[in-house]
Amino acid sequence: MRWDALFADLQARWEAESAAELDREIAEAARLEQSTLRLADRLRGHLDVPLSLRLRSGQTLTLTPQLVGEEWLAGTDGGSGLVVPLESITVVEGLRRRAAAEASRARRGLGIGAVLRAMARDRAAVTVMAQDGAQLAHGLLAGVGRDHLEVLAAHAGEVPRPRGQDDARVVPFSAIGLVRADVAARL
Repeated sequence: MRWDALFADLQARWEAESAAELDREIAEAARLEQSTLRLADRLRGHLDVPLSLRLRSGQTLTLTPQLVGEEWLAGTDGGSGLVVPLESITVVEGLRRRAAAEASRARRGLGIGAVLRAMARDRAAVTVMAQDGAQLAHGLLAGVGRDHLEVLAAHAGEVPRPRGQDDARVVPFSAIGLVRADVAARL
Protein backbone atom coordinates (compact mmCIF):
# COMPACT_ATOMS: atom_id res chain seq x y z
CA MET A 1 0.00 0.00 0.00
CA ARG A 2 2.90 2.35 0.53
CA TRP A 3 3.68 2.06 -3.16
CA ASP A 4 0.19 3.31 -4.03
CA ALA A 5 0.70 6.40 -1.83
CA LEU A 6 4.12 7.03 -3.33
CA PHE A 7 2.79 6.79 -6.89
CA ALA A 8 -0.21 9.00 -6.02
CA ASP A 9 2.14 11.60 -4.53
CA LEU A 10 4.39 11.51 -7.61
CA GLN A 11 1.34 11.79 -9.88
CA ALA A 12 0.04 14.80 -7.90
CA ARG A 13 3.43 16.50 -8.07
CA TRP A 14 3.71 15.84 -11.80
CA GLU A 15 0.19 17.28 -12.40
CA ALA A 16 0.98 20.34 -10.26
CA GLU A 17 4.22 20.93 -12.15
CA SER A 18 2.43 20.48 -15.49
CA ALA A 19 -0.26 22.97 -14.45
CA ALA A 20 2.38 25.45 -13.26
CA GLU A 21 4.28 25.08 -16.56
CA LEU A 22 1.07 25.66 -18.53
CA ASP A 23 0.36 28.78 -16.42
CA ARG A 24 3.89 30.08 -17.14
CA GLU A 25 3.44 29.45 -20.88
CA ILE A 26 0.07 31.23 -20.91
CA ALA A 27 1.52 34.20 -19.00
CA GLU A 28 4.46 34.40 -21.41
CA ALA A 29 2.12 34.23 -24.43
CA ALA A 30 0.01 37.04 -22.93
CA ARG A 31 3.15 39.18 -22.35
CA LEU A 32 4.30 38.51 -25.90
CA GLU A 33 0.90 39.47 -27.32
CA GLN A 34 0.83 42.61 -25.14
CA SER A 35 4.28 43.60 -26.42
CA THR A 36 3.01 43.75 -30.01
CA LEU A 37 0.14 46.15 -29.26
CA ARG A 38 0.45 49.80 -30.20
CA LEU A 39 -1.42 52.67 -28.58
CA ALA A 40 -3.46 53.03 -31.78
CA ASP A 41 -4.65 49.41 -31.41
CA ARG A 42 -5.70 50.03 -27.81
CA LEU A 43 -7.53 53.24 -28.76
CA ARG A 44 -9.23 51.52 -31.72
CA GLY A 45 -10.67 49.01 -29.26
CA HIS A 46 -12.43 51.89 -27.45
CA LEU A 47 -14.37 53.61 -30.23
CA ASP A 48 -17.36 55.56 -28.87
CA VAL A 49 -16.04 55.21 -25.30
CA PRO A 50 -15.20 58.52 -23.54
CA LEU A 51 -11.52 58.63 -22.60
CA SER A 52 -9.56 61.17 -20.61
CA LEU A 53 -6.45 62.42 -22.41
CA ARG A 54 -3.64 64.50 -20.98
CA LEU A 55 -1.62 66.27 -23.65
CA ARG A 56 1.97 67.50 -23.69
CA SER A 57 0.57 71.00 -23.16
CA GLY A 58 -0.75 69.88 -19.77
CA GLN A 59 -4.34 70.18 -20.99
CA THR A 60 -6.72 67.38 -20.02
CA LEU A 61 -9.73 66.67 -22.18
CA THR A 62 -12.42 64.04 -22.46
CA LEU A 63 -12.61 62.69 -25.99
CA THR A 64 -14.87 60.06 -27.50
CA PRO A 65 -12.81 58.37 -30.26
CA GLN A 66 -14.51 57.83 -33.60
CA LEU A 67 -11.55 57.17 -35.90
CA VAL A 68 -8.02 56.08 -35.06
CA GLY A 69 -5.14 56.15 -37.49
CA GLU A 70 -1.66 54.82 -36.88
CA GLU A 71 -0.45 58.25 -35.73
CA TRP A 72 -3.62 60.18 -34.86
CA LEU A 73 -6.94 60.03 -33.05
CA ALA A 74 -10.14 61.79 -34.12
CA GLY A 75 -13.28 62.18 -32.06
CA THR A 76 -15.51 64.59 -30.25
CA ASP A 77 -15.50 66.30 -26.90
CA GLY A 78 -19.07 67.55 -26.92
CA GLY A 79 -19.52 70.41 -29.36
CA SER A 80 -16.17 70.12 -31.14
CA GLY A 81 -14.44 67.66 -33.37
CA LEU A 82 -10.82 66.99 -32.43
CA VAL A 83 -7.84 65.54 -34.21
CA VAL A 84 -4.93 64.70 -31.92
CA PRO A 85 -1.55 63.37 -33.04
CA LEU A 86 -0.73 60.38 -30.83
CA GLU A 87 2.68 61.91 -30.08
CA SER A 88 0.85 64.76 -28.30
CA ILE A 89 -0.73 62.40 -25.79
CA THR A 90 1.10 61.81 -22.50
CA VAL A 91 -1.56 59.86 -20.56
CA VAL A 92 -4.80 58.05 -21.47
CA GLU A 93 -7.29 57.10 -18.77
CA GLY A 94 -10.32 54.89 -19.26
CA LEU A 95 -8.72 52.18 -21.42
CA ARG A 96 -9.75 48.66 -20.61
CA ARG A 97 -7.74 45.61 -21.61
CA ARG A 98 -8.99 45.41 -25.16
CA ALA A 99 -7.56 46.31 -28.52
CA ALA A 100 -8.47 46.13 -32.19
CA ALA A 101 -6.11 46.05 -35.14
CA GLU A 102 -7.02 48.03 -38.22
CA ALA A 103 -8.42 45.46 -40.65
CA SER A 104 -8.12 47.53 -43.81
CA ARG A 105 -4.64 48.01 -45.25
CA ALA A 106 -5.83 51.14 -47.03
CA ARG A 107 -7.13 52.73 -43.82
CA ARG A 108 -4.03 51.64 -41.93
CA GLY A 109 -1.91 53.76 -44.27
CA LEU A 110 -3.92 56.96 -43.86
CA GLY A 111 -1.92 59.64 -42.13
CA ILE A 112 -3.18 62.69 -40.28
CA GLY A 113 -3.32 64.53 -43.61
CA ALA A 114 -6.23 62.37 -44.78
CA VAL A 115 -8.51 63.36 -41.91
CA LEU A 116 -7.43 67.01 -42.18
CA ARG A 117 -8.17 66.99 -45.94
CA ALA A 118 -11.70 65.75 -45.20
CA MET A 119 -12.12 68.64 -42.77
CA ALA A 120 -10.82 71.11 -45.39
CA ARG A 121 -13.25 69.69 -47.95
CA ASP A 122 -16.07 70.35 -45.45
CA ARG A 123 -14.80 73.95 -45.01
CA ALA A 124 -14.24 73.46 -41.31
CA ALA A 125 -13.52 76.36 -38.99
CA VAL A 126 -10.54 75.20 -36.94
CA THR A 127 -8.23 76.19 -34.15
CA VAL A 128 -4.76 74.68 -34.37
CA MET A 129 -2.88 74.33 -31.11
CA ALA A 130 0.82 73.60 -30.64
CA GLN A 131 2.13 70.78 -28.49
CA ASP A 132 2.93 73.34 -25.80
CA GLY A 133 -0.67 74.62 -25.82
CA ALA A 134 -0.09 77.86 -27.76
CA GLN A 135 -2.61 78.74 -30.46
CA LEU A 136 -0.94 78.51 -33.86
CA ALA A 137 -3.86 79.37 -36.15
CA HIS A 138 -7.61 79.99 -36.18
CA GLY A 139 -9.90 80.21 -39.20
CA LEU A 140 -10.83 78.26 -42.31
CA LEU A 141 -8.86 75.08 -42.96
CA ALA A 142 -8.03 76.01 -46.54
CA GLY A 143 -5.61 73.33 -47.63
CA VAL A 144 -3.58 70.35 -46.52
CA GLY A 145 -0.25 69.36 -48.00
CA ARG A 146 1.83 66.27 -47.45
CA ASP A 147 3.34 67.55 -44.20
CA HIS A 148 1.52 70.82 -43.40
CA LEU A 149 -1.84 72.54 -43.30
CA GLU A 150 -2.93 76.05 -44.25
CA VAL A 151 -5.46 78.13 -42.32
CA LEU A 152 -7.02 81.38 -43.56
CA ALA A 153 -7.58 83.84 -40.75
CA ALA A 154 -11.20 84.29 -39.74
CA HIS A 155 -12.23 87.85 -38.99
CA ALA A 156 -15.41 88.45 -36.99
CA GLY A 157 -18.51 88.29 -39.17
CA GLU A 158 -16.86 87.51 -42.50
CA VAL A 159 -16.00 84.44 -44.49
CA PRO A 160 -12.23 84.05 -44.86
CA ARG A 161 -11.01 84.56 -48.41
CA PRO A 162 -7.46 84.60 -49.72
CA ARG A 163 -6.37 88.25 -49.78
CA GLY A 164 -2.66 87.76 -50.02
CA GLN A 165 0.16 85.73 -48.63
CA ASP A 166 -0.13 87.32 -45.20
CA ASP A 167 -3.67 86.00 -44.68
CA ALA A 168 -2.73 82.33 -44.46
CA ARG A 169 -0.87 80.52 -41.72
CA VAL A 170 1.01 77.41 -42.69
CA VAL A 171 1.58 74.93 -39.88
CA PRO A 172 3.80 71.83 -40.21
CA PHE A 173 2.18 68.63 -38.92
CA SER A 174 5.13 68.18 -36.56
CA ALA A 175 4.10 71.33 -34.65
CA ILE A 176 0.47 70.28 -34.15
CA GLY A 177 -0.67 69.29 -30.68
CA LEU A 178 -4.40 69.43 -31.40
CA VAL A 179 -6.78 70.54 -34.14
CA ARG A 180 -10.21 71.59 -32.88
CA ALA A 181 -13.05 71.98 -35.40
CA ASP A 182 -16.27 73.67 -34.43
CA VAL A 183 -18.80 71.04 -35.51
CA ALA A 184 -21.55 73.64 -35.97
CA ALA A 185 -19.43 76.19 -37.84
CA ARG A 186 -18.73 75.68 -41.51
CA LEU A 187 -17.36 78.65 -43.40
